[in-house]
Amino acid sequence: MKVLYGAEVPALRELTETLTSDGRLRHVELTLELPGLPAALDGLRIGHVTDLHFGRRARHLDALTAWTRSVTVDLWAVTGDLLESTAGLPAAETLTEALEAPLGRWFVAGNNDNRLLPVLGGLRPVLEPIGFRVLDNEGTVTEHGGRRLALAGVDDPTRFRDDLRSAVSGLEAEPFLLLLAHSPGVVFRETALPPNLVLAGHTHGGQICLPRIGPLIGRTRQPGCGRRMAAGLFQRGNSIVYVSRGIGTSILPIRVFCPPEVTTLTLRSAPGEVRRDAR
Repeated sequence: MKVLYGAEVPALRELTETLTSDGRLRHVELTLELPGLPAALDGLRIGHVTDLHFGRRARHLDALTAWTRSVTVDLWAVTGDLLESTAGLPAAETLTEALEAPLGRWFVAGNNDNRLLPVLGGLRPVLEPIGFRVLDNEGTVTEHGGRRLALAGVDDPTRFRDDLRSAVSGLEAEPFLLLLAHSPGVVFRETALPPNLVLAGHTHGGQICLPRIGPLIGRTRQPGCGRRMAAGLFQRGNSIVYVSRGIGTSILPIRVFCPPEVTTLTLRSAPGEVRRDAR
């Protein structure tokens, strides 16, 4: 596996990181050249938001909604831990109103979202009426303006609720597959149809990082994943994996050398095959 923030992943062509309006939330923008990307998807832009942990507090909500309204993307991916408690539902609705994209707003559950299931009675009945499309160990094809994108989403891998085989079933004929998951640990699951691109979060980038040491913990519960996949761009087999630092916090309400992040990814077609790295 190759670590990512830099040129170690062949698909990475450009990476910039800038401040948003509140001076703390960072915007990470990546351009990836992906072998096998259909010509119709060349230039596709994806907005990625994760680990908001909305509850009694909605950290960075104003800056986040201002930023989302200022960028143009084709699809929004929200990869779990949207909610910390039911008190965060109004903030979630406010965010959803700002997530405009022709290919939709897609959501997969995280461990904190699932913790609220006994209270909410399910995530789909709560989130789909406010504009999210929930992927729960399932896949689909979304189309708009001649663009056809296969995407799949799994339930929380950190609690082993994911079923990757079910999620990608029926998408074998699609030339390109985007997978959404709360945790990057999903890429260690066996599947006959590995995704081309995986977007994940959960780790908070380690949340507390030290110079020259990096993140103190990885929080994935997946052997082989851990601290080394706490944030950034990676390659496993033929799958490119991006792990966002996310926005919120857990246990301690602080971040150290690990600023919160929102992400946009621009996909470009590239000739040839993605190199298979030694595992």
